[in-house]
Amino acid sequence: MNTKKIAIVGAGGFGREVLWLIRECNDYATEKTGKPLYTVVGFITNEAGDKGHLLCDEPVLGSYDWFSAHRDTYALCAVGNPRTRFSVVRHLSDVGVRFASVIHPSARVSRYVEIGEGSVVCAGAILTTQVKVGKHVHINLNSTIGHDVVIGDYSTIAPGVNISGNVLIGPGCDLGTNCAIIQGLRIGSGVTVGAGAVVHRDVDANTVSVGVPAKAIKTLAKFEMPD
Repeated sequence: MNTKKIAIVGAGGFGREVLWLIRECNDYATEKTGKPLYTVVGFITNEAGDKGHLLCDEPVLGSYDWFSAHRDTYALCAVGNPRTRFSVVRHLSDVGVRFASVIHPSARVSRYVEIGEGSVVCAGAILTTQVKVGKHVHINLNSTIGHDVVIGDYSTIAPGVNISGNVLIGPGCDLGTNCAIIQGLRIGSGVTVGAGAVVHRDVDANTVSVGVPAKAIKTLAKFEMPD
């Protein structure tokens, strides 16, 4: 079986972490089967002047238009901000780009977990049972996702987040480092939860909540996805 070609979209910090994740996947696969799973061809960014530079020994290939001449390459969007990631993915989808999902070999993911295209599960994450992860979701280092959790498309789960069972997280959410979501809650779309917050009640869509216990402090622009 041929390795899957991947271009990492986004050359910031998380993009470089995704490169490391893919290399770890390849090392593990090579040890087990003698063949890597992926070939990283480089980074894609719309930042002017970056083309041709090397980043962690991989080339910056150019802007999003690069895919038009490389239809055999999958994209993996490593843009951390959910709203920006949604815009980037929508643009790439409109021109027919395909997306890869990557799961670090040290992540513990049961057979009863569904993970959508374009999603990333980082090292040390735990996803237990009957978990549904949407498209283009980032689940960061050492996060735990309990039973029957649903995570909406384009959400970001930062390092060390703990989500208890039966939680519903809407699309486009951004859950900060080491925050905790108590069981059975509903988190509306487009929500930001601050680092270290403890969420003990449902959270309205398009709000920012911080603190222990978490309280809403700000309203955000509406996060909307097409039907």
